[in-house]
Amino acid sequence: MNRICAIICFVSCTCIAFAQKVYVTPGTTSKLYHKTAECKKLKAVGSSSFSISIQQAKSIGKEACDICYSVRPVQNNK
Repeated sequence: MNRICAIICFVSCTCIAFAQKVYVTPGTTSKLYHKTAECKKLKAVGSSSFSISIQQAKSIGKEACDICYSVRPVQNNK
């Protein structure tokens, strides 16, 4: 039973990853993909954006935007 649950979880997570949409601009000028169409770096480019899967973005050489995908340190409130 645990093995079946693990397989279902893996398949579900894989499907979610393939379905995740990101935003890019047309052409080769920008090398980034973004979580939202509202990202300030995406808006600064000034051209129209469109959504594609994260796998498609990576396959055409796009990399994660450092603003959209930044890892912020956890603040310790002492």
